[in-house]
Amino acid sequence: MQLAHTQTRIITVDFQTLDYTAQVERLNTVAGAALRKLGFSGTSHELISYTNNAIYRVDADESRYVLRVHRPGLKRQVWINSERMWLAALWDEASLRVPNPTHDVVEGTVDGYDGPVYVDVLAWLTGEPASLSSMTSEQIHALGGFAAKLHAFDF
Repeated sequence: MQLAHTQTRIITVDFQTLDYTAQVERLNTVAGAALRKLGFSGTSHELISYTNNAIYRVDADESRYVLRVHRPGLKRQVWINSERMWLAALWDEASLRVPNPTHDVVEGTVDGYDGPVYVDVLAWLTGEPASLSSMTSEQIHALGGFAAKLHAFDF
């Protein structure tokens, strides 16, 4: 008697070819793993935006954070580190209210992408999105002052 030998073949679909829902599902897994790696426990995270990065609101104890899962293959870690240095300097030295980095960048993986996926955490800034048409003249003046300080800043 001869037994047939069958092979199980695992097919991995390229992350970039997945639809929005499938990409978000995989990035949610990355976000949860990153939170555990960073020592967050008893937290919840909710996707609030996904275009270039998957942006999550993280509620942890009495604090709230922004967790960014950078789109696989879009940014190199050196660019993310540079942006984080810039944000920290704007916060510390220019006294501008910007999302301040709070934790180290962590590296993860996602099925369907052969390379690292970077995740970072920033302080949550409370507020509401605004459009120019909904802003008061005082708010527009403050926005102009913010832009002036931002353009004048050099470190």
